[in-house]
Order: sequence, then structure tokens, then C-alpha cells
Amino acid sequence: MDIQELAKKLQQEGVDQGKEEAQKIIASAQEEAAKIQKEAEEKKQALIKEAQQEADKILESGKQNLQLAARDVTLQLKKDVEQIFHNLLNKQVKENLAKADIVKDLLQNLISQYTQKSGHSLKIEIPQKLSTDLESWLVSEVKATCEKSDNLAGFLVHDPDGGCIEVTNDSVQDALTPHLSDMVKGLLTQEK
Repeated sequence: MDIQELAKKLQQEGVDQGKEEAQKIIASAQEEAAKIQKEAEEKKQALIKEAQQEADKILESGKQNLQLAARDVTLQLKKDVEQIFHNLLNKQVKENLAKADIVKDLLQNLISQYTQKSGHSLKIEIPQKLSTDLESWLVSEVKATCEKSDNLAGFLVHDPDGGCIEVTNDSVQDALTPHLSDMVKGLLTQEK
């Protein structure tokens, strides 16, 4: 083997060894690139999952806040409707207890039931403004003593034993309000 062949052989071995080294470097670089790409994909998926979880939390929180707001609006609406009905009831009771004919009918029914059971004479308190319409009737036909009151809306029936039946704006409202509330609740909870 001469020098030229030896140089060529050495050169070829160097080239082959360089190619082999280059292939190792390329393979290592490709392996590292694949590893980096895999890590980047895993990080991307983790970020997407975290963002989705955060979005789900925000959505759930929004739903809960909306449900609470809807509940609050419903409760306030029920309260407002009950107040409207209460105000209407109050107005109607006041208007009707200021009418002599209605008070007379109420008294007539009440007194006839009472006198049938007890036989006692009664003392009846009526509003001053109704006294001209009711006083003579109470004294002559019912044989009751009559008192007038400036601040009374409705009437009071006193028996000699100390009992009292109160038919006033407040007592009628107190008696009707529980039924009104049930009626209003029924109206508000009816399914359409």
C-alpha cells in the first residue's frame, strides 16, 4: 500500500467516521427535538385542561349567581305581590267598615247570635261618623247601649261579663291575612 492509498483510506475512514458522528448527532438532535416537542405538547394539554377547569369554575359560579339572583327576584316579587294584596285588603276593609249598611248587617248577625245564647244586653262601640245612621237602630231595636268613638274603624261589642268582640280594620285584616297569604302563595306557585 502506498502513501496515496493510505491517505485515501484514512481520508475515507475519516469521512465515514464523520458521517457516522454526524448521523449520531442528527439522531440525538432529532431525539432531543422529539422530547422537547412531547414536553411542549404535554404542557399545552395541561394549560388547556387548566384553562378549561377555570372556565368551568367561572361558568358554574355564574350559574350559581344567576340562580341566587333569580331566587332573590322571585322572593321579592312574592313579597311585593303579598304587600299589594295586603294593601288592597286593607283598603277594602276600611271602606266597608265605614259603610253604615255593612256595619249594620254585621252587627245584626252578631247580636242575634249572641242574644240567642246569652240573653244579656250589650254595649256597642261604633265610630262617631256612623253614629247618626246606627245609634237609633241599636237603642230601639237591639236594646243595646251605644258608645261613640272618634278613633274607631269598625265596632266593638262588649258583654256584661267583660268579653269583647272586636270587628275593626286591624282585627278583620288579622283574621283574613293568613288566608290571603295562602291564596297569594297558591297564585304565585301555580304552574302555567
